[in-house]
Amino acid sequence: MSDPKPSPGVHRAVLLGTVHLSRLEGRGSLRLEANGLFTLRAKRRKGVRVDEPGLYRVVLWPRTDREGFVVQVVVAQADLLSPAPVGTTPLKPLVFHLLGKWLGAWDGIGLVEVVPKDPLEVRPFAVRFLVRRPEEAPSPGGVVRVKGRVERGRLIGEVEAVSVSSLETEGERKMIPLKDPKEIPELRTEEEARAFWDTHEITEEFLEKAGPVPEEELPR
Repeated sequence: MSDPKPSPGVHRAVLLGTVHLSRLEGRGSLRLEANGLFTLRAKRRKGVRVDEPGLYRVVLWPRTDREGFVVQVVVAQADLLSPAPVGTTPLKPLVFHLLGKWLGAWDGIGLVEVVPKDPLEVRPFAVRFLVRRPEEAPSPGGVVRVKGRVERGRLIGEVEAVSVSSLETEGERKMIPLKDPKEIPELRTEEEARAFWDTHEITEEFLEKAGPVPEEELPR
C-alpha cells in the first residue's frame, strides 16, 4: 500500500505574515527582516517586485536546518503595505503552516516530509521544527498538519494528525478557491492564518498568474 499523500487543495509549506524587504545592491536577492526571524538574504520568484524598502505582506517558502532554524527562504509573493527604512521590524512574528508525511520527533525536533502535488514546489523535502508538547505528538506515519510561529529564528509548532478522508472532505466541501495571489489577505495572527488556510485552496488560475517556479529559484 502506498503512503498517504496530502490533498493538493490543502497542501502547504509556507511562512505567512509581514516582513521588511529591501533590495541588495548588485544582487538579485533581497534583505529580509522579520519579527522572530534573523535577517536573511532571500531569493524571490520571477515576477515578485520590491521597488523600495518597506513593510510587505508576504508568502515565503522556507528551508530549515536540523534544529528547525530557518536558513533560507524564497519570497513567493510580496505586496507593499507601506514604505519604511531598513531596520524596521514588524510587530507580529511570522506564522507557518505545513502539511505532509509525519516522520516523527527526536529530542523535541519534529520532521515532516512535504510531498508536493502541484507546481508550487518541485521536489519532496523535509522541514524540521521544535515541537510544542512533544509528548502529545502522534506516532510516525500518516499525514499531519503543523501550525505555529517563528520564534528566535526557529519554527515552533503543534502537530495534528489528519486523515486522508478528512482532507478530501475539506477539499470537496469547505475549500474556497484562490484565483489570484493578491487574494491572500494580511494574516495578523496565528489564528487568522489557521482559519484562512483551513478553508482556502490554490487553483490553476492562481498558478498561471503566479507563473512557473524555475528550479534555481527554490531554496536548497
